[in-house]
Order: sequence, then C-alpha cells, then structure tokens
Amino acid sequence: MSLDSPEPNHTAFSTNASSRRQTTAGIVIIGAGMAGSRFAIELARAQQQSSQEKGAAHLPITLISKEPQVGYNRIMLSPVLSGESVFEETYLYELAEYEQLGITVLAGTSVDAVETNQQCVKLSDGQTLDYTELVLATGSQARVIPLPIMMLRGFMYFERLLMCRY
Repeated sequence: MSLDSPEPNHTAFSTNASSRRQTTAGIVIIGAGMAGSRFAIELARAQQQSSQEKGAAHLPITLISKEPQVGYNRIMLSPVLSGESVFEETYLYELAEYEQLGITVLAGTSVDAVETNQQCVKLSDGQTLDYTELVLATGSQARVIPLPIMMLRGFMYFERLLMCRY
C-alpha cells in the first residue's frame, strides 16, 4: 500500500455497534498495538488449548483500538515512509487470525471512560461494554522536545501511520 492508497482490509472488522450495551465483553484489552494485539492472540490461543485439553470454558476477548489499523509494527513505519516496504508488511497477524480465535475487534473506537466500580468501559461510539477483566495496553506517546528546528519547513516526527501520510 502506498501512503496515499485507501485503508487496508485490516480495518474492516468490528462488532455490531447497533447494540449499545453488551452483557459482557469478557476480557477487554484497551490498546491494539504490538503488545495489546499479541496479548489478545496469545490469550485466545491459551484459552483455546485449555478448552480442548480440560474442557474449560473461556471468556470472550474484546480488543479496542482507537486507530483504524490494528496490530501493526510501528518500528517498521520508517521503511514504509521511505518506500522500502509497504504497510501491509507491518501487520503482526492476519485479520483471519483474530476472527478464527473469536476475538472481537473494535477498530477506530476510543475509550472515553473506565468505570471500575461498575466494571464497564464507555466508548466514543456510544457503546458501553461490561468486562470481567481489564487490560490496559495503551503504549506511549512520543515526547517531542520543543526546539527551534521544529519550526523549519519539512521538519516532522511520526509515531502512527496517520502521521506518515502528511
């Protein structure tokens, strides 16, 4: 994908947003970067294996990403920006893997509030999800030191795909 092409297919999945309150989203993971995505995949695999071996029930897993792209390697944005590689090569997992493991992915939605007493999260699209367990995998933000050079034309920093497009 060039930086000007439409969004990749990894953005085309989410749950049905018409149901504004879900009885339980099970294990809710806020943040679908490298850590959150890997945690969701590995947890789902472990639950699947435990279910097969011991017949144990497993909790649903819901992965929430404020970015429309889920589970890509930000470290590889430099080669994408320079044209050495394409964005699709940065994904850690295929869309089908999330689906096969039964992971509900809410992409392009942010968490507006976490109500720990009620064990629920309120999303920017109006949904409220009850959770059994909550995982915060929100990562970090770049610390940009305000230097005079930053006022120069063409100076920029990036930490997300969206920042690479401008």
